[in-house]
Amino acid sequence: MDSADRFVYVNEAACAMHALSKESLSKLNMQQLLATDGANSVESDFKMILEKGQAIFESAHITKNGDKVPVEVHGRVIESSGRKLILTVVHNIAERKKAEETLRISEEYNSSLVEKSPYPIQILNLDTSLRHVNPAFERLTGYTQSEISGIKPPFPWWIEEYIDRNQKLLNQGMQSGLEHAELSCRKKNGELFWVEVKSVVKQEQQNEPGYYL
Repeated sequence: MDSADRFVYVNEAACAMHALSKESLSKLNMQQLLATDGANSVESDFKMILEKGQAIFESAHITKNGDKVPVEVHGRVIESSGRKLILTVVHNIAERKKAEETLRISEEYNSSLVEKSPYPIQILNLDTSLRHVNPAFERLTGYTQSEISGIKPPFPWWIEEYIDRNQKLLNQGMQSGLEHAELSCRKKNGELFWVEVKSVVKQEQQNEPGYYL
């Protein structure tokens, strides 16, 4: 692409992505391929490439059929026959965006279930530090999320004489989950209470263990 935003060369992959012949695509400029905010976006993105020599950014292109395609653009400045050109490699990231959206919806749904659950829930990171507790947990123990976030065992609601037992149960749960256990605990105000505990190891990206619920 030259400094006037005109295509100097397009390959077959670019033609296939936009459902255009090489002749048709070569007659267009980058502004005409953008799905939204064409002029402003092109000017801003390619100004960044010219200033820094290279840049990576996301955009959305439109095909001959009117379909919008999310793309990731890798651009850098090159010289050819004494001319300064911009070489861009455009990746179709539609599948990645779909996966990200699915994950976002799943996380929002799970978060909503946790927050609205009538049962006390605590979420631990893999290093056993406390990631999150829900409102039901706060009501039961008297401890708030802000004052206990990030702490590690032994937790303040554990009773001292049961610390070793609780630690063993926690270690077991972190490995394979825990179907059933009964624990005696102490509220912030000193009141004792019994709970029945069930735990699972939840997975995050690439099916790797992510946290302990």
